[in-house]
Amino acid sequence: MKNNLNASILTSVIIARGEATVGDILNKIKSDHFEYLNQIFVTDRDKHLIGSVELSSLLTHDPSTRLEQIACPSYPIDNTLSLEYAANHAISKGISAVPVVNEKAVLMGVLPEQTIIETLRKEHIDDIHKIAGIRKEITNARIAITEPPTKSVWHRLPWLLVGLSGSIFATFIISRYESVLGNNISLTFFIPGIVYLADAIGTQTETIVIRGLSLSWATFRQILKKEFFTGALIGLAFGLLSFAVILLTGFTITIAITVATSIFAAGMVATTIGLFLPFLLTKFGKDPAYGSGPLATVVQDIMGIIIYLMIAEALFFPLN
Repeated sequence: MKNNLNASILTSVIIARGEATVGDILNKIKSDHFEYLNQIFVTDRDKHLIGSVELSSLLTHDPSTRLEQIACPSYPIDNTLSLEYAANHAISKGISAVPVVNEKAVLMGVLPEQTIIETLRKEHIDDIHKIAGIRKEITNARIAITEPPTKSVWHRLPWLLVGLSGSIFATFIISRYESVLGNNISLTFFIPGIVYLADAIGTQTETIVIRGLSLSWATFRQILKKEFFTGALIGLAFGLLSFAVILLTGFTITIAITVATSIFAAGMVATTIGLFLPFLLTKFGKDPAYGSGPLATVVQDIMGIIIYLMIAEALFFPLN
C-alpha cells in the first residue's frame, strides 16, 4: 500500500524559516487559511526540514522569539514509504503527525493525526481478520457476525455436517481394527488422548501461523518448514513423556512404544493440516472462519486414529 501515502498528505501547512518569530506566525495564521495548523514546520534556506513547533508552544512564548530557538525534531519520512510504515513510525518516535519529505529532504506536507489513527485501526482490524482465518476482506466475512440466525445456520451447518460425517467415518475405521483392539483392550484407553493432542496441536498451529502472517514478512514456505519441525519437536516431547508415564503406570513396553510413536507422528501431521487448511479454503473461495475449525478438527482426529491403529497393528501383529 505504498502508493496511498502521497494521496493522504496535507500539503497546505505552515512553513517558515528559522529566523521567523512567533509573532510572524500568529499573524500569518490570522491572515491565511491552512489545512493543518497543529504544527509549524521550520526549514532552512534550501527548504530542507529542520524541525517543527507545536501551535500550543507559540502561545507560551514571547512574540519576538525566533522559531529556531524553540523548534523540536520532527522525524520526517520519505514519500516512497507506506502509510503503515508512517503509522508505526509515529508510535516509535512518539509524535502525533508525520511530516513527509521527498528525495531531496524538501517538505511535501504532513500526514495528520486522523490519518495515523485510521491507519492503525485498519491494521488492527486486518490483524484480527487474519487471526480469525480471514485472509482478505470479503463481503461474506464482514457480515458473518451480523447476519440473521437463519443465514448463519445455513453457512455453518454444512461444515458441521462434514464433521459429523467425519466422526461416523472415524467409527468405521475403528471397527476395521476390531481384532487389534479386541485382543489388546488397553489400546482403547489411549484413543481419546491421541485424538485430543492431534486436535490441540493443529488448532494451536492455525492460530499461531495466521497471526504470524499478519506480523511478519515470512514466506509460506518458511512458515511451513518452521511449523513442521515445531510439530515434530512437540510430538517428540509428548511422545517421550507419555512413554515414561505409560511404563510407570504398569502397561507393557509395546503399548508405550505404540502410544509414543503415534503422538510423535500425529503431531507432525496435525501441524501440517492446521497450516494448509485455512489457505486451501481461501483459495477455493470459502470463508475459513466457518470451515477451518470443524474441517481441521475432523481431519486431524481421523488422521490421529489411523496413525495410532496402523502402528498398533504393525507392532502387535507384525506377521499379518
